[in-house]
Amino acid sequence: MRTISIVFVVGCVLGVAEADPPLTAFPGSIYGTLLWTSDTPPAFRARLSETHSDRFEGLDDVVVVAEPLDDAARNALRAAHSRMAGQDGDSELDWYDDRIVVGKADPRSKLTVNNFADGPRTLRIFNGPSVVHEVVIAAMGHADISGLPEGTLRVTALERPGSEGWIYVTPWPSDVTTGNCRWSFEVPYGNYRVHGWHPYGGERWVAYEARKTDTPPPCRLEFPARSP
Repeated sequence: MRTISIVFVVGCVLGVAEADPPLTAFPGSIYGTLLWTSDTPPAFRARLSETHSDRFEGLDDVVVVAEPLDDAARNALRAAHSRMAGQDGDSELDWYDDRIVVGKADPRSKLTVNNFADGPRTLRIFNGPSVVHEVVIAAMGHADISGLPEGTLRVTALERPGSEGWIYVTPWPSDVTTGNCRWSFEVPYGNYRVHGWHPYGGERWVAYEARKTDTPPPCRLEFPARSP
């Protein structure tokens, strides 16, 4: 079943979500910069940005996810959001017709979609071949969507058949690279699989242990580094 709603300047909530988890200060840290570690441009559709690296640029539009492998960390993260700014569960997706847009969302929280196109847009969100949400948003309006299923969801505007967006829905700490492509998470101590997913570049991952230390090492998640 899909939900259809018409939204003007003030958005409305679509779907039914669980109660938003409380905010918690976790002691562990995972951070890094998503670098395009090649001297040649990507062979796929991509945007690159300047970083602090003297050699490599950063790869934009990569969803970075810190997936806990230990039961204790998984249970702690399922029970609470990180108090860290940007990790409280709520997310935003800015819609443009002329570019691929990539966002992340938590199935327990809301995703705000902002329409920056030049007119109203009917956005359809697909989980595989099935439409899970459809919403009409006025130009410069927004909609709050909740209850999205976990996984990689595709978005398109009916008024612009060539438009394209993606939403990566996960309950684990996540971020989307842009600007200097730095990312960071506060997490419980434990072992993690840190994923990087790009709609055209695929997925890479590395193992990382968040442990008690005054100087945690950066996580070396890079493209096009091969997965272990």
